[in-house]
Amino acid sequence: MAPYQYKKLEEPRQTRLLHLLPGSGDLYFNLESVNLDDNPEYEAISYCWGNAKDTRTVYCGKDSLQITVSLFSALKQLRFPDRPRALWADAVCINQDDIVEKGAQVKLMSQIYSKTSRILIWLGEDKAGLEGVEESLAEALALLPPDTYDREEILEIQLRLFRDTSELRKQGKPNIHDHDWASINHLFLQPWYERKWIIQEVVMAPDDIPRLMICGDIELSWPDLASLAYRLYAYGVMFSVCGLSVVNGYAPHMASFWIDGCKPQRMASNAFMIMLIKYYRPRATLLDCFIATVNFQCSNHRDHVYALLNITSSAGLEPDYSLSAEEVWERFGIKCLIDDQNLKFLALSACMGPGKSGDLPSWVPSLNGKDFANSITSFTIRPPCFRAGGSITPLITVSANNRLLHLSGRIIDTVKATTRSLTEIPFPSEADVLPMTGFSSQVKMWKRIWFQECIDFAADGDSSNLAPAKKRAFLKTMICEMTGMRDAAPEEVIDAIEVYLDYHTDYFTPGYVLSDAVRDTILTYGGIIEHSIFTMVSSLRFCTTKEQRFGQVSKEAKSGDLICVLLGAEVPYILHLEKSGNYKLVGECYLHGVMQGETLSDGKYQTKPIII
Repeated sequence: MAPYQYKKLEEPRQTRLLHLLPGSGDLYFNLESVNLDDNPEYEAISYCWGNAKDTRTVYCGKDSLQITVSLFSALKQLRFPDRPRALWADAVCINQDDIVEKGAQVKLMSQIYSKTSRILIWLGEDKAGLEGVEESLAEALALLPPDTYDREEILEIQLRLFRDTSELRKQGKPNIHDHDWASINHLFLQPWYERKWIIQEVVMAPDDIPRLMICGDIELSWPDLASLAYRLYAYGVMFSVCGLSVVNGYAPHMASFWIDGCKPQRMASNAFMIMLIKYYRPRATLLDCFIATVNFQCSNHRDHVYALLNITSSAGLEPDYSLSAEEVWERFGIKCLIDDQNLKFLALSACMGPGKSGDLPSWVPSLNGKDFANSITSFTIRPPCFRAGGSITPLITVSANNRLLHLSGRIIDTVKATTRSLTEIPFPSEADVLPMTGFSSQVKMWKRIWFQECIDFAADGDSSNLAPAKKRAFLKTMICEMTGMRDAAPEEVIDAIEVYLDYHTDYFTPGYVLSDAVRDTILTYGGIIEHSIFTMVSSLRFCTTKEQRFGQVSKEAKSGDLICVLLGAEVPYILHLEKSGNYKLVGECYLHGVMQGETLSDGKYQTKPIII
């Protein structure tokens, strides 16, 4: 058979539907051009393409097409034995060899997924480890408080959740720490959760449109699984159920969270971010969505931007696959920084690492999406914790060749020294924690080593050397004064950090007995502290400065780098002075004592042009 030849779509609102023919042998279908304004009936498939070189043959009429194994298996599963089925799948319904059509269809994706009668999420054929997953999902949801996005309600849940869980465990009743998470975690092993395109595919449709997850012949509700992921992360539960928390010294089912390089934890985090985007989408910016999704993957790096265009307002950006990925990225930066005058774009240098492709400027981050770290900068949809650069509207310009950013700011300090980040510290072996035993002891030792390194830098190894004001500054710096949801940490949480840090040292002291007061403090505040550490700080390095301040900086920061408060920026930035007199952007930072604009009223510092 001859290869299928696509016919051009004649109208702007046209797309194609795949009419999958009934049967049990080879896959046959017809393609029909339809106008979305005519409200055609169809179901849209959301799936992961998989290996583009591993293909199977399908047939459109008398002609053949090659599709990936993933879509092939989906169509096999979805085919009815006795009647046609109208579907939409991007690999077939869009001519992938026509970059003009591809760009036009990308613009229609939000309409395609919002007008469908049902969204079919294909996870794959492999059902290994999924025995009882439906029941496990329902039980896990029942064990956790319902979804809330209110910051005060989230804090209230965090303050009581681990105390309540401890009491349930004492009584031998079902609780989140003793729940068997294995089947749910095997569900999160599927590659679908990594794909950036899935975000708009599941958030654009109205709530009354069913979203059905299919793995082999198992069918589950996407809203239920996404809700569970949201609760695990929003309430700080993920770190206790996977064995990283002192509030859960014995996590009997933690092993499944560590499969395949912690993939269940990472993919649940992606589902959590999708829930945030869905809830805040009416108020969110394209940049908000981008900062939230740096952990998603795209085989085509242009799609790091294009996959998000329909989710929020993106005036001035159009999908154009004739541009290189670097050109797309630079245009996105120009739109954010120059058109929108939004300095939040510079936070992406922390999320994804400075530009490494070709000779891109340092303010253009890498497109590879692999150097993931959370940004200290807030999302637009939540009140910012910090105003280091004041409430001044920044004036940002760019050179004629789009290479140099012109800003204004104050050089306020210099990095003196940095510790290792928590993620850079090797995980202790069983021998390292003797005479203590168990994974929980290894986790405590791991954090103890990190805490001690920070104390060594801040107070020459003994926190008692710190005056009360400096000790308070140190405690705040250990969590960047933030909760894991990027809200300001309450003062009582800051108070509890000292107890939390001391516990990790005292635990390894011979004869140590945990007091009721310490236990109560850890059960109440430990989860909040750990949520902040693992979400906001674990990839940063504690630093000291020439002006004797404490801070948290990116791994790329070096001794001698400058700390700058850019006018209008939420957080300070680390800059490296180059021979030309211009600066290289290293990354954002937290620096205690300057986060609320204090240096703007200090005559010691002068505002000057900053060229990056």
